[in-house]
Amino acid sequence: MPDYAEGIRELFSNPGKYSDWYRRNKIIYQDEKALVSSFNPKDCLDMGSGPGIFHEVIRGETVSLDISEHMLSAFEGDRVVGDVRQMPFRDKAFECSFSAVTVCFVDDLDSFFREASRVTKKLAIICFIPLDSSWGEHYAELGKKGHHYYSKAIFRPKDEIMKVFTKYFKLESIRSTLAFRPDERPKVQEPMEGETGSFICVSGPPLIGPAAGPA
Repeated sequence: MPDYAEGIRELFSNPGKYSDWYRRNKIIYQDEKALVSSFNPKDCLDMGSGPGIFHEVIRGETVSLDISEHMLSAFEGDRVVGDVRQMPFRDKAFECSFSAVTVCFVDDLDSFFREASRVTKKLAIICFIPLDSSWGEHYAELGKKGHHYYSKAIFRPKDEIMKVFTKYFKLESIRSTLAFRPDERPKVQEPMEGETGSFICVSGPPLIGPAAGPA
C-alpha cells in the first residue's frame, strides 16, 4: 500500500498541470460539471479532490481529501492529506461523499468503496470513466503510449465497478454525459439518465449491516 500511495502522490504533484487539462477541454469540463451538478451535491467530502476541480458545483461545506499536499495547496478551505483507502475520519462523518475520477487511480476498489460507505451518512456520488466506453478506450490507449496521467490509471469495465459499488451502497441513480466520441467535435450536452455516455456518475446511500461487506 505505501509504494502505490507514493507513486500516486508523485503523479499528482503539479496542480497547475492537472488543472490545465480542464482549461484546454472546456466543453468536456462543462459537460462533466453539469452532470455532477444534477445530483445536487451538498456538504460533501470530496474524496481524491485534486485541486478542487468540481468544488464550484458542490454546495454548502466541502472537505477535501487528497493524497497529495501539492494538489490541496492549490485552493483554500478545509483540506486533509490522506489516502481514500484509509480515511482519517470517524464513521458517518459526512452527509455526502463525492468522487470524480478517483476510481481510475485506486488499486484497491473494494477498500475505497468500503471506506466511502463508512464515512458517508446519507449519499455518495461516484463518477468514473469505464474502460468499455469510447473515452475509456481512448485514455487507455494514450496510457499505453506513456501519457503522464493515463499511463498510471486503472480503467475498469462498468460491470466491475458497479459490482463493488453495490456491495457497499444502494444504487438510486445512474446518469452520464460525453456521448460523443474522442474523434468527434465536443458539444455541450444535458446529463442523460443511464450509462450511455463515457463519464458516468452513480449515487446512493450506504448499505447498513452485513450487506455492506466485511468490517
